[in-house]
Parts: sequence; C-alpha cells; structure tokens
Amino acid sequence: MSQQIIDSILKELDEVQYSLHTVRERPQRWQVNGLFAKRMLDALSIVLPDGQNLITRWAAEIFILGGKVGGDDCKWMKDTARHIIIMSKSKAIEISLAFEMELVTQYFDITHGEHAYSGEFKRRAGFITMELPRLYLDFIIPFWLTAKRNPRECFPETYDKIMALEDTKVKEMKLEQLTTAISGALDKVSKNSELLLEAPLIFLLLTHPVE
Repeated sequence: MSQQIIDSILKELDEVQYSLHTVRERPQRWQVNGLFAKRMLDALSIVLPDGQNLITRWAAEIFILGGKVGGDDCKWMKDTARHIIIMSKSKAIEISLAFEMELVTQYFDITHGEHAYSGEFKRRAGFITMELPRLYLDFIIPFWLTAKRNPRECFPETYDKIMALEDTKVKEMKLEQLTTAISGALDKVSKNSELLLEAPLIFLLLTHPVE
C-alpha cells in the first residue's frame, strides 16, 4: 500500500522513481541507520509541483488513509503520519540525516571494510591487527584532522545544508555542533591510539612503509 501511494504521487513527475523500503534495526544499526538516512535524503530531495517533498506528501496520504480504517490501526497510522510530516519539513532533521549518512559512507564504511578483507600480512579476512598502523596513520587520523581544518571536505552535504539555512542563529548553532562533534571524534581517536604506542603494538609501526 505504501509503495502504491509513492507510485501514485510520482505520476506528477516525469521519469522519477523511488522504491520504499523499511529496515529492521540490527546490532550494527550504525551502518543500517546511516544507509537508510541516505535513502531518506533521496526522497526528501524529490520536490513535487506543489512544493512539497515526497515524504511529506506520502505521510499526508497515509494520514488520510488512517482516517478510513478503524481500531488501533487508525490512531497508530495518523499519529505516525503526523510526526513524519513535521519531521520531513525540518531542516534540522535533514542536516542530522546528512551527517549520519556521511559519517557512515565517508568514514565507518571504510574503517569497517578494512577488516572485511585479508591484509598484506594476513591471508584470512578479520581484524587486521598487523595492518592497523596503516589504517590509523593513512586514513583515520588524516580524516579527522582534515575534517577539523575544513569540515566541508569530509562532510560536504552536511556542511552545505547548514550554510543554506536562512536563520543566522540556527546556522551558527548547527555549524558549532558539527565542529564540536568533529573535535570530539578527533580527541577520542587520539586517546584510543595510546595503546598503539605501547608495547607490543608499537612494534607494528615497523610494518608501515613510511612511518
């Protein structure tokens, strides 16, 4: 039913398609949520002739549908649709989705993926301890140092959405939140790296071709 509503709405636009998917929360929800945030942003970027985005219109149709059914389903559908309508119009929510999406696609997918393949010093996929200094020195630290120096380079969509805000005070607040999050991540990564500089892990630095 939900996909039928989406398809019906998109008839107002030429050659635009969107497949609605629901995702059950899993233990690795950071990745699931980040990738789902990207799908939400794709839907929010579809603007209809009346100026509404796809999610807002879809939720409005669900709200109407909720009034046509009885029992607990009616209240649940209408309450959920009402909340989605409010959130889908919020620029703050859109910025949060962008940050969550980029945090996964720009950083966590890369660090997580490094352990999904065999390394130069290990034939089987798994936690690549032997190559850990390379991951840390060649990607993790440079990523967060770059983000602190120029947030847009690592989080371009998040940064651009913040700068597009018309309210100066909200823009300053969101920019401060972004820079604070980046500084906190860099501090955390630096603190966690202390174990790499102690024996026996410090000897793994010998495997790095430069450092």
